[in-house]
Amino acid sequence: MHIVSHSKFVCHACCYFGSSNPPQIVCLNLRNVDMCRLDGDLLVKFKGGDAEDYNMVEFKVVVSYKDGKTETVSVSGQNASNFIGLRIGDKVDGSLVGKPEYELVITGGSDSAGFPMLKNIQGGGLVRVLLKDKKGIRKRVLRRGSMITESVVQINTAAVKKG
Repeated sequence: MHIVSHSKFVCHACCYFGSSNPPQIVCLNLRNVDMCRLDGDLLVKFKGGDAEDYNMVEFKVVVSYKDGKTETVSVSGQNASNFIGLRIGDKVDGSLVGKPEYELVITGGSDSAGFPMLKNIQGGGLVRVLLKDKKGIRKRVLRRGSMITESVVQINTAAVKKG
């Protein structure tokens, strides 16, 4: 079994080669993709529509300024797809969110279920991690990785430079 990461696909999940002939790549994230097959390059057969339907990702970007004020900006289309693949700590041009005079640093985010992103978790999937609370009690909780994928709904940023 070969594990394949196909970041150019919409589902951004890992796939594995099936045992059929010709070899097929079966996507593990069956919500977005029916089957993936190998035809020189990786091709995707989408459920119920074209690739453009699934490419429309939308984020709510929360920009926090140094004076303590925050602003929520809704980003979709090409500007939203520029965020995919970035990680916590990456710097982004403010023109992606309509603030060309600022440089933004990604500080976190959360998915539609409210699971927050953690910087020290690689990838963009959900992971159960053991964390301590203030009293020292350890608890296993679900957290999302540090990479922005389509499942992230909110992206938290901080304005660092006014340029």
